[in-house]
Amino acid sequence: MLNKISLRLRLTILTCGVLTAVCACLTIISVFNASAIFLQPFGLMAVQPVAPVPVTTDDESTGETISPINAEAYRAFEASKKGFALQSILFMLVMTGVGTISTWFVAGKALKPVSTLSRIIEDIDEINLSTQIPVPQSKDEVARLAKSFNNMLEKIRKAFESKKRFSQNAAHELKTPLSSILANIEVMEIGGASASIDEYRETLLAVKQDAERMAVLTTDLLTLHAAGKPMDVSGFSIRDLLNSVLCDNDKDINKKKIHVHLEGEKEVVGNRFMLERAFSNIIQNAIRYNRDNGSITICCAESSIVVSDTGIGIPQDKLPHIFEPFYCADASRSRALGGSGLGLAITKEIFDKYDIKINVVSDENTGTTVTVTNL
Repeated sequence: MLNKISLRLRLTILTCGVLTAVCACLTIISVFNASAIFLQPFGLMAVQPVAPVPVTTDDESTGETISPINAEAYRAFEASKKGFALQSILFMLVMTGVGTISTWFVAGKALKPVSTLSRIIEDIDEINLSTQIPVPQSKDEVARLAKSFNNMLEKIRKAFESKKRFSQNAAHELKTPLSSILANIEVMEIGGASASIDEYRETLLAVKQDAERMAVLTTDLLTLHAAGKPMDVSGFSIRDLLNSVLCDNDKDINKKKIHVHLEGEKEVVGNRFMLERAFSNIIQNAIRYNRDNGSITICCAESSIVVSDTGIGIPQDKLPHIFEPFYCADASRSRALGGSGLGLAITKEIFDKYDIKINVVSDENTGTTVTVTNL
């Protein structure tokens, strides 16, 4: 019942109940003590040697007797006692009413910042997520609530903008190969029967490359989406996982004549498929952006896994953005090498799922070192 009314009215009703109970107890105690305290002197008064007179009240005889001298005083005492009780009850009702009304106005004043906060929040939508709630100068719960809401709103804004950029970039990345495919098909339609076999073969090869690029991009998008879902975990050797990744990329390693050194051993617990994908992205970057006759060193230890390469490196101003979806330090070079811009974003998403930390240190034209900890 109380949950269906406003907080202000709820506080008023609860306070009224508490005030009524406290005032009633005080009134009962006061009336009882007054009777006991002021009745005692009558027992100490001297009784006159005359016939006793029955003591009566307005309702009935009490069955007690007292001297005629004290009878009138006793009746006056009984009347005063009844008047005192009625006055006490009246004062109790007045004080309870005054307390209830005061609570209503005090609760309204105390809850005014909350009402203001609620009205401001109602006007916030996806268009004005940058709006900040005014924080009261006080140090009470309302001020802490406003600060907490502003922090939450900032996180939501960043997440919303990130998802928005992701959708835009995904649409752009998918649109590019589709446009290329359509353009090649239109060229062949214009050439018609006059086109040679070589021209058909060249067009089909271009269409195939664009389709493969779309397939890779689609797979990466699905993997990025699946990284946030719960998956089965098991224990396995990280060295075996890394060896498997290196074998899958053996062709590219031999093509660039890269020397790979793998040392150490470590047992980990997690989803092997997802962790293999994460480390595969790291190693593929170390291969893709390495130099001919370069080297890759992978060190497995109990505290960390370190992947170092002798590649072209990453500019310092671009390091903070490398985990953003579709971000490429050198977009033209990444596309030429077959990168989609999702590799490190997928890796970060997978590592975050298992509370694994990743740190990248890079010097341009020198190389990159990736350190994975808490694995």
